[in-house]
Amino acid sequence: MTRAYMTLTTIYVNNSPIHTISLNEPNLEHIANLVKETASMLKLEGILTSGTVVNTDTGGTAIAYSLGEHKVLVVLEKLPLMKFDAGSDKFDYAKF
Repeated sequence: MTRAYMTLTTIYVNNSPIHTISLNEPNLEHIANLVKETASMLKLEGILTSGTVVNTDTGGTAIAYSLGEHKVLVVLEKLPLMKFDAGSDKFDYAKF
């Protein structure tokens, strides 16, 4: 059995974070579509530029985009899924 992980995807638009969690890591097309959907929800207009991928100091991945005059940063982080025992102070990592 291996530890279970979830991917936290955070989109920063104008310094405001929008978080999503998924069971698997999104590909670049998924991320671009998520950025476009977020821009639509926020009523932002502009052409989405190709993303520039960089690794973060924490082992995650960041992708920088421009959407018209807006800067967009997408950060992907793998987080372990944990189980907490409701009857005590114990916890364990979830496993597949």
